[in-house]
Amino acid sequence: MRVNFITNNIKYIKPNTRPKQSFKGFDCDESSFEIKRTYNLPCPVCNVMMVQKNQLDAFVSKAKTAKGEELLSLMEKYDRYFQPIQKQVAEIIKIEASKYPDKNMLELAHIYTSSAEGTIKYQQLEEIENIRKTLNSITGEKAIGYILNKYKDIIESGRFSQQDFLREIRSVIPSSTISDKKLERILKNIPENNSPEYRYMVKYSAETIARFASSLLEPSLATCEHIVPKSLGGKNNTENYLAECNNDNSNKGDTPFSIWAAKKPNFKENLQKYLDVISEKIQTGEIPIEYIEYPLDIAKTIARETNGNISVEATRIEKREAPQEDTAQENTSQVSFNQSEYANKKKELEELIALRDKLASDEEYIDICEYTRLKQEKERCAALKKNLLDKISKLKDFSDRYYKSLFEIEEISEKLAQPNLSRTEEKSLRNKRDRLEKFLASKNISEIDAELKAAIIELQDNIPLTDDVAQKLDTVKGKISFPDEIESEIERVKAEIFKSNQINGQISKIRKNIKERVKLQSQVTQMESAVEGLARENKMLNISSTPQDGMERYRNVNYILERCDTLEELCKKTLGDKFLQFDSLIFDFSKEQAEKELEIMYKDNDYAHYQRNLTKIENLTKEIKSLQTKIASYLSEEAKLGELNNELNSLRLQGDIIQEFEDLKTRLVSLKEKFDNVNIDAKIEECKKELEELEIKINKEEAEKTQG
Repeated sequence: MRVNFITNNIKYIKPNTRPKQSFKGFDCDESSFEIKRTYNLPCPVCNVMMVQKNQLDAFVSKAKTAKGEELLSLMEKYDRYFQPIQKQVAEIIKIEASKYPDKNMLELAHIYTSSAEGTIKYQQLEEIENIRKTLNSITGEKAIGYILNKYKDIIESGRFSQQDFLREIRSVIPSSTISDKKLERILKNIPENNSPEYRYMVKYSAETIARFASSLLEPSLATCEHIVPKSLGGKNNTENYLAECNNDNSNKGDTPFSIWAAKKPNFKENLQKYLDVISEKIQTGEIPIEYIEYPLDIAKTIARETNGNISVEATRIEKREAPQEDTAQENTSQVSFNQSEYANKKKELEELIALRDKLASDEEYIDICEYTRLKQEKERCAALKKNLLDKISKLKDFSDRYYKSLFEIEEISEKLAQPNLSRTEEKSLRNKRDRLEKFLASKNISEIDAELKAAIIELQDNIPLTDDVAQKLDTVKGKISFPDEIESEIERVKAEIFKSNQINGQISKIRKNIKERVKLQSQVTQMESAVEGLARENKMLNISSTPQDGMERYRNVNYILERCDTLEELCKKTLGDKFLQFDSLIFDFSKEQAEKELEIMYKDNDYAHYQRNLTKIENLTKEIKSLQTKIASYLSEEAKLGELNNELNSLRLQGDIIQEFEDLKTRLVSLKEKFDNVNIDAKIEECKKELEELEIKINKEEAEKTQG
């Protein structure tokens, strides 16, 4: 039976006045929520297939060594688990893997980021110059040049935004000069270097290969989401739980569900798919039978929390007695899951031990460990010195106060011994003396002085120790490199690669233009010959012999042609959509008759022939000037070719620069690995502890299975 829950009387109440919700599901903590641990379950928010922790670990383990066909196969296998940005990154990895089958995932990311950045910047700068020429021909605004020069600097820094660029250009060009659509068409060809997948590759290519691979699946990791946040009275109960991908769970935070769900246009459809899959898995026994009411409970909870705006259907599943073999199968499945976790954790432990053995003989790693130890020792000494100084200051203050109190008691005793004191003065002095004596009795001054002396001695002993640690720290620091130093070197090499790409691009463009210039010069020569031929032909024509009525006839026919074009354009503008294709036939017919008449005139009318040649000469002359202007611009660019070649020769070979870039990237990854694993022994111990806990779980579940 299909049940549709719709509630119309629920209103959102502010968090501080919201009553506690009453749930009908059963209580369980997030780690015990079986829906979250179910395989092949779509996220109810984004509909991306969620991944389990052991699947993520298996992916990372294989990705560390996968290359070529193996890497392509791995990416295809996990394709349905990738979020949109991660899917685009995966596509890039697959394309690069086809080109470089001997490279791993991280090396492919390095190749992509190093080549893409230089290419994008060169294309951006080239398009900026094209836009400069286009806009200068349309409008003479001087501010355009300033904005274009400003954005050339922004492109160099890698922070170009197409929207910001369009907004600034629009601010100096009025809409009356150029429409928004036309301006967008002119500017849209500039590629952006802030695409999500490019930023992603730049960010994670500086990490280890394990971190890079993990980042591809972590957003899809199955998590437990509270529909009603704990801060608004939500409980740890199955009716208040949704299994969501890590990405959507992180984005929601403590936002009230009704507000958050309203921003997700496909939430209703995706939630329906989520509940349908869960219902099927309960029926097949993949999800325990105690979750039989879960789809109905969630449908009701969502309807209540969204004030009836989101209503979904849930299948009511008839409760059934699980056969003994199903229980055994469930136990087997659970044991298999824990055994899989155990195998992955054991493999992780073996990798950590192998890494420790490898690093144990690495002198740089030993120096990094020593540097870390000395740095911590220096911080400890500095903290100790601060504590001792504070302690000495407090003890000195107390000692000064103690002796000052003794002096004040003596003064009070002398005043009390004086005659003629009023009762009020005497009472005040006695009360003050009692307070001072009480203070003196509360502390032993000899102990305070001894403690002060000991603190001063300890401080004096600490000073040379601090100096010695600082000296050793400086010595070790000079032996090792730091990730930020390598990153600075990488930026320097990237700038060199970009400059080399830019110069090569300019040289390639000039060489291409040389071929175009030669072709244009050939065309100009042919046109000039044609002009000379037409001029010679006109000299030979005897236009004086043409009768006056022949000249007049030629002028009339020419006028008819020009008038037809003018009237046709005027009709089109005036009539708009009412101007039919049939109407244009009227003008076409008139023009066709006039052109036939002209063709006849050209044969036996020297005046007509002469005028036609003049028109051809005029058109050819205009075209020659246009081509000569283009040829001149090409020649001015060719003059820079020698300078560009000299500049390129002053740089290192591009292959050497790229090799250094790759070496630095590899060096950075290696260095980060050493800094990240300074406390590798602690990691190994923690991993061993987790293995022991898993082993206890497996033994317990196998014992329960045997007893069952």
